[in-house]
Order: sequence, then C-alpha cells, then structure tokens
Amino acid sequence: MAKVAPGGGGGDKHPQASIAGIVLIRLVLGLLCVYQGVTALASLPATDSLSFIDQFNQATGKNGLLITGNIWPGLAHFLQYGVHDHIISYAWLVMLVWLLGGLMLLLGFLTRLAAFCVLVLSLVFLLSTVYTADGGANMPFITQNIALIAMELAVIIAAAGRTWGIDRLIGRNAKVKLLW
Repeated sequence: MAKVAPGGGGGDKHPQASIAGIVLIRLVLGLLCVYQGVTALASLPATDSLSFIDQFNQATGKNGLLITGNIWPGLAHFLQYGVHDHIISYAWLVMLVWLLGGLMLLLGFLTRLAAFCVLVLSLVFLLSTVYTADGGANMPFITQNIALIAMELAVIIAAAGRTWGIDRLIGRNAKVKLLW
C-alpha cells in the first residue's frame, strides 16, 4: 500500500509551490485584463486610428470578423442585432469588465466572480472567432482564448484570491464562500 504524504497533498511535499503557482496565474491574468482594458480606453480619443468602439463596431457588423467567422448562428445573430445595435454600451461593458475584473484579480477581491466575468468574455470571443470569413482556422485567437479560459478556470477552481488576496480577509468569517 502506498504511503500518503501528510496533509493529503497527493504526495506533493511542497504545497507552497502549488499555492504560489495559482497566485501567479491570478496575477498574470489580472495584468492581462487590465492591459486590455487600458489599451481599449486609451484608443477612445484616437484620431489617426480606429478607436476600440469603432473596431468593435466593425467586428460585429454584417461583414465583421465576429459575424462572418462565427459558426454559432445564435451567437452571430445576437452579436449582429443585439450587440451591434447597442455598440457603445457593449464596448464600454467589455472595457469595464476587463478593467474591473483585472483589478479585482490583482487584489484577490471577489476573485471567482471576477474570473467568471472575464471567462464569459473569453468564451464569447472564442466562439465568435473560431473561423475566419474564408473558412480557415483563426489560430491566434483560438490559442489565446483557450489559454485565457484555462487560466480563468484554474483561478475559479482553486479560489486563488484566498491566498495573498482580500478574499482571505473577507472570507474568514463568511459561511458561504462561493464568490471568494
């Protein structure tokens, strides 16, 4: 019979390394989200290039990448008629989710909620950009979004905010620990 390490760590004699690894994933994910949000916000007053809202508008238009490359008819319909018709609201929503979600991940505050919100964005982008208009695979978007989804799921499952984050402080006395 195999001997199990104390603490039930599956034989892992260095649980602190596992904890540090998930915190590192949380911090990198937070930085990526903040960077995306800041980049989108910085492009708003653009004069020589398209602003984020203009790019988002083109992507959700009738011949935009998120529509022509979409293999999910329901999602394409939602993007074209739901999002495109209210493009400014949705563009601001995406920017705010990136910024607030990223800041929450960096602070370890309501980490699961933040990771879930960012996960929804990543899933929509993944499902929307699986194929290009000419039918070819859109590998840069696919691999990037799959990596982000894996990171977001790891943060959600491991409750990464409970280590070196505000969630540890607010979750000590909480009976329900769903959000942190």
